Amino acid sequence: MYNRFYAKFFNFTHCISMPYPNTTLFPYKLFYAMLFRLKTILGIALIEAILLIILMWNSFSFLQASNEEELYKMASTTAMLFATAVKNAVLSSDLANLETFVSEILKNSGVVSARIVDENGVLAQNGDTESLKKIFLADQMVYTVKDGVFDTFAEVIEGNFVFGKVEIGLPIAPMLKVIQEARGKAISIA
Repeated sequence: MYNRFYAKFFNFTHCISMPYPNTTLFPYKLFYAMLFRLKTILGIALIEAILLIILMWNSFSFLQASNEEELYKMASTTAMLFATAVKNAVLSSDLANLETFVSEILKNSGVVSARIVDENGVLAQNGDTESLKKIFLADQMVYTVKDGVFDTFAEVIEGNFVFGKVEIGLPIAPMLKVIQEARGKAISIA
């Protein structure tokens, strides 16, 4: 009587162990149990994929930003050193020395064009003919470069007076190649 009373209100019949599962309910429960496991596995895989994509995107952004920063530093330093080196030749209008300086800077693998100008016009130039034909516009950002050459300049200053300007062009293809190779390797690893 005690067992029937509690069994009636609390239904303890599920606690009775059966030798075999109920065949009418077993496939239904198995389907939902597998579905829950499948949902869990797919959910974890989706979370891992999203986190991997975010990680790779951040890595590529950091790689591109650091390469751009290094290109800016290299371009600025090269232009400033070139302006310092040609200062005396610009002040004295020594065209032979200016041509020599332009030829020497082009031996550097990071420079594709160089030009020295003053208020009267071009004193010396050499390098990529396509870069030299166009009107010089200094590039501010790498992603705005349309011709594959990052153009920058530095002024030739003596005292407080500007006597001229050096204009140089640096290729962005090596930087883009490094980024593409890193992107390809990271995608193959992922």
